[in-house]
Amino acid sequence: MRISILALLLLCTSCAASPGEIPPTETSEASILILRRQIDSIDAAINAMAKPRASANDITLRFRRSALNALFAAFASHGTEDIHLRLLPTRPVWSESTSFLGMSVRNTLDVDTGTVFVDIKKIECAAFNRNTVEMGLEIEGGGLIGVSGRYAGIPLRASLLLSLSLRDNLRFSITSAGLDNILLTPDRHTFLLKTTMSVRFMQWTIPYTRELPLEAETVIGAIVLPLSVSSTVMFPAPWAQDANRRFDFVPRTVRISHASVWAEGEVLEFRADVDFLR
Repeated sequence: MRISILALLLLCTSCAASPGEIPPTETSEASILILRRQIDSIDAAINAMAKPRASANDITLRFRRSALNALFAAFASHGTEDIHLRLLPTRPVWSESTSFLGMSVRNTLDVDTGTVFVDIKKIECAAFNRNTVEMGLEIEGGGLIGVSGRYAGIPLRASLLLSLSLRDNLRFSITSAGLDNILLTPDRHTFLLKTTMSVRFMQWTIPYTRELPLEAETVIGAIVLPLSVSSTVMFPAPWAQDANRRFDFVPRTVRISHASVWAEGEVLEFRADVDFLR
């Protein structure tokens, strides 16, 4: 639909009488004639800006990286416990081979149960490059975990107070997944999760600090984002009983499909088609 038609509809609405009524034709034509120069000027300016961004799709939205980071900053500052995790038994979560008294032993640490909270302190788009997004991530968290394992051949079981932190950059590739989804795939990257586990022993609290190497493609995996959206919108239509003076609203289904995303430089671009269904 052309911009000029939308502008005319808005002008008709602004000059209208009470809600639910269409103004007389003479009034609308007089208002349009008076504002013709303004309409043409605005229409020309919009068309001039649209020419270099011609698209085969119905919708093209461009987001600057700074605008996305402003949204992420608002999300990160919203609360202190953004994610709650209930841990399932994991064996082992950590292991190492070492020597003890001349014998080879394997130390292990298994998670039996636990609850962990994570606070996203910072998340930002660090860079866009050929449909890859580099994300800066900073998190803190903690919780109580029941663990078991072996150390120097001795079986151990304890409840750990856990604190953790992570500050790193992760890179995701953006690809299409079918007609209505996109796929965020983390690149191969090993990040270090800094952990401090405190064990209570009698009247002492013994801290144990360690950096756990984690593989991004294993921990995060591929993320599928559905971009196909359907919604019902009420459109005005002439009222069946008095088409000259009043109008009614009828429901129509609007569907956004064939979505795609492109990231380059300082801009993230979203394109899609719009289908009007009865």
